[in-house]
Order: sequence, then structure tokens, then C-alpha cells
Amino acid sequence: MMPPGFLRGPEWKYGSTPAILGDLLRRASHETPLNQLVWLDSCGRATVSTYADLVADSEYILLGLQMSGLVPGDVVLFQLPHHADFIAALWACFLGGFVALPVATPPDYSESSSQLENFCHACGIQPEPYVLTDRKTASLLRSFRTATPKHQNQVILIDDLRNTEGHPLWH
Repeated sequence: MMPPGFLRGPEWKYGSTPAILGDLLRRASHETPLNQLVWLDSCGRATVSTYADLVADSEYILLGLQMSGLVPGDVVLFQLPHHADFIAALWACFLGGFVALPVATPPDYSESSSQLENFCHACGIQPEPYVLTDRKTASLLRSFRTATPKHQNQVILIDDLRNTEGHPLWH
């Protein structure tokens, strides 16, 4: 019997494995349109989506990042507490050639914590990364940025990126 946290899917039966990561997602959305992804929130509630949904969401985010001025190689520091946001943003970074820098979101930016130390360390290693976050976390981050002027990163709201229209360029 496998440990509870270990899942194994069916054997790969779709020809050769794609050489480009983005092609893997695109292929999954075309060849397995009924397969579902299940996201659990912090309370254990499930949200169901498909690979096609993930491609569409990632492309909106990618286009929004590109319209925000990001170019391949730019660092995007994640402060994304929701799993679905995290995965869609990660794929957007893969598709756009951006460097994803996931850092656990602190419960509070005004009190010392290991997550806050990690966030500050990441900002120190990568000067002025773009910070991708949601609206709620951005308001907490805003007060932190006011108190610590050395952390003046460009904050991008994932909620706003989902409202962009057009066609993103895959890297």
C-alpha cells in the first residue's frame, strides 16, 4: 500500500514526452479534456477545474505579466496563499520564461516569523523582484513596505491579471 500523500497516475500513453514544459500543459488540455484538477483551500473545501481551465487561467496571468512589462528572465516572487493561484501563476511563469520564486506567505507582515524572514531574504537576494500576490495579501504587504523602505518591490495583483484580454506570447 502506498503512503497517503503519494499518488500515481496512469502510464503515459500519449506518444513522446514533450520537450518544452508548456507543451506538456497544452497537450494535457487537448488530450485529456475531461481530467480534473482538485484544489483544496485552507478549510478543506474543494474547487474543481480542468487542464483547459488551467491553460486559460495561466494565459490570462501570463498576458497580464507581459503587459506589466515583464520579459523572459525576470524574477516573480510569489506571495500567493491560495493553491489554485499558485499553480496558475507557476504555469504562467513557465510559459513566459519568467523565474518563479515561491516564498511562503507570512500570516502577518507586522510580526516576526520565519515566513517573513524568508520573504525579506528573497528580496535581499534578488533586488527588486516583482511580487505577485492577491488583493488581501497586498494590503498587508503595503503596510510592511511603508515600514521598511528597502523592500519597495513592484506589487502585481493576480486578481487584476485575470481581466486582461489578448494573446500572450509563450516563451
